[in-house]
This record gives sequence, structure tokens and C-alpha cells, in this order.
Amino acid sequence: MSLEPLAQALREQALRYPEAYEESPWGERVVKVNDRIFLFSGLMDGVLHLTVRLPHSGFTVLAAPFAKPAGYGLARTGWVSLTLDSARTVSRDELVAWIDESYRAVAPRRLVAGLPPEGPPPATAHRGKLPPVKARVAVASDDPLRCGRAETEFRRVGIQVMALGGPRPELLEGLEADPPAALIVDAGRRTPAGIELARVLLESIPELPIVFAGVRDARMERQLLEQIPGARCIRKPPGDPALVQAVAQAIL
Repeated sequence: MSLEPLAQALREQALRYPEAYEESPWGERVVKVNDRIFLFSGLMDGVLHLTVRLPHSGFTVLAAPFAKPAGYGLARTGWVSLTLDSARTVSRDELVAWIDESYRAVAPRRLVAGLPPEGPPPATAHRGKLPPVKARVAVASDDPLRCGRAETEFRRVGIQVMALGGPRPELLEGLEADPPAALIVDAGRRTPAGIELARVLLESIPELPIVFAGVRDARMERQLLEQIPGARCIRKPPGDPALVQAVAQAIL
């Protein structure tokens, strides 16, 4: 039985935490809060690999045959690596509890203070009546998970997301006829094609706000602004709540 459904469910659980977001450096999925990783997750040859920080339960978990101290010196601060070849290796409840402990060990105190005293956020934590759509933004990214995260977070503030690939003629015609309120380019996942897309759109929509998300450092910011002067550069990825709020305040 494939472990992909379990891996996806655990990532979704991790993303329910306040200000959590997902990235994919080194070909491995990680979930972060405040620029710090609290969950490594990857599937390789049908085996699910997870790494979490367990400062309280780590010694107990390490007694299990599927657990070992994390490499690269992480074990010194309580990081544990789990290798699962079956969904029956360990219960999902235990995995969720370990993700919860890892988040609490990594997240800022102000975020942890808002969590329930025990247990992770429930699946219904962010559900409820969605606000009406008040605007539409375009997001250019090669990462479907980042696009999905952006769609979820923007929809919570009444903004619809249109996920874009390359600058196809028919796509550009549609955007020119019905322009979005802003174009968000994932600088970490679609930089060359995203720059070209922004340049082409600006030719027909000169006032279109351009936001580069996931900008790694000042050097990248300078390079992007040389290509697209007047663009806004933000370090957070496209679906980060802070970025969503900044864009919403600018366009609504």
C-alpha cells in the first residue's frame, strides 16, 4: 500500500498550525514556521522518511526500531528521524502527536501560547464560511503544493488565485482581457519564466503590481529589481499568511 496518502495527511496536519508553510529545498518537503523547519518529510522507494524535533519524548521514541537520531548534528537538540515502510508501522495519532511536539519546540512562544493546552489543531481549525470573492491574483509557481497553499490562504481573505505556468499566448490574452489585481511570482520555483511573464504582462498592463515571493536574500532582490523595476520583493513564500495579508492590504 502506498504511503503517499499518509505523507500528504501529515503535511496537511502540519500546515494547520499558525503561520506554518511548506517548502521544498533539497528535493525534500519541509514544513516551517518563522523560517524554522519543524517537519522534514520525504518518500523514497516507497518508504516514508520523517524527521521531527522531540525534546520531551525523543528518548522514548528512539527505543523503537523505526527511529534513530537525526544526522548532521541535529540529534543534539532532540531531532529524531523516522523510517516507515508501512502505514501500520506506527499509529497516525502518534505521528500527529510528534509533529505537535516538534512545532511547539520550534515555533515562537506567541504562536504556541495560542494553541490548545494539549493536542494539535483539529482538522476543522480553519473551516467555516468563506468570505465572498473580492479580488483575483495570479500566482506563477512550478510547485503545486505552494500554489495550493496560496489558493487556501488567499481564499480566506476573499481573494481568488489563478495558478499560472509559462507565458502561453492564450493565457496572456485572457489575462489582458481580465487582468488580475496583482501577479505573484514564486522566486524560488519559477524565476526565469516568472520574470518573462511579468515583463510581457507589464507591456499591456503597465500598472499591474508585481510581487516576488520567496526571495532568498538581498542579492536576489537586487537582481529581480534590475529585471522588473518597481516590483515588491518579499522573503515569505506565496502562501505565507504574512504575504497574503500584505497583498490583501495593497489591493483591497
